[in-house]
Amino acid sequence: MSKVIIKGHLYSQPTRAVVWACKLLGIPHEFKFVDLAKGENRSEEFIKTYDFGKIPVISHGNFNLQESHAILRYLCEAFKPEGSTLYPSDLQQRAKIDEFLDYHHLNLRASAGPFVRLLVFGPLAQAGASPKLSNGTSNEVRKKVEAEAKEKAKEQEVILRRCSSGLSDILHTMDRRLSQAPYLAGTGQPTLADISAFCELRQLMLMPFSPSPASYPNVAKWINTLAATSEAQEVEGPLVRLLDKIPRPANNPLSKL
Repeated sequence: MSKVIIKGHLYSQPTRAVVWACKLLGIPHEFKFVDLAKGENRSEEFIKTYDFGKIPVISHGNFNLQESHAILRYLCEAFKPEGSTLYPSDLQQRAKIDEFLDYHHLNLRASAGPFVRLLVFGPLAQAGASPKLSNGTSNEVRKKVEAEAKEKAKEQEVILRRCSSGLSDILHTMDRRLSQAPYLAGTGQPTLADISAFCELRQLMLMPFSPSPASYPNVAKWINTLAATSEAQEVEGPLVRLLDKIPRPANNPLSKL
């Protein structure tokens, strides 16, 4: 069977999940970098094949597929590696995995994503785009820039407060679930639900302004178990190196989680 071509960016949680799954499943694959900063995912060439304009995407022979959870399921079905527990054949076990994958997409990702977008990639992009104020800048221009910055900060605070509340509820739910079984689908081994959710939450724990896992001991144990695997460390490498460059803020916006 032909190898899988993965197109994405390893700063992207869903991309990391797909690459990690390929490594765990022993699937021959090739990774092709998509430069989001240059808008390559919105280019005419990309949209022609992948009309959602998002990453990750895969090509497997003449077959193209979008959306990470659909990709993860497809990989398990297409290659069916012997002994894999990521997406077992048992119908009820699969249903529990699908249950959390669906919950993840509408809840965990919706609450966790804005933190990374606003607190990591936003400042990095703004650093090169912010107007440079000099001694010669007029007071009128200076006041306008400062007012716009304050308004943007207020808007972000509203978003982060809402996401903080949602993320807190989700972490409590996950902690209860993980008190009953070591993995999210009630299994004794990691599944697709764990890979996807781990990539989402782990990036928050790596950020200089991460929520303390002390209030969620079962989540913390689960994260530490998965983070110790060589596959997780390999796919996390680029993100870890990026986050090491982010200055630690005076006030932790996630400290109340």
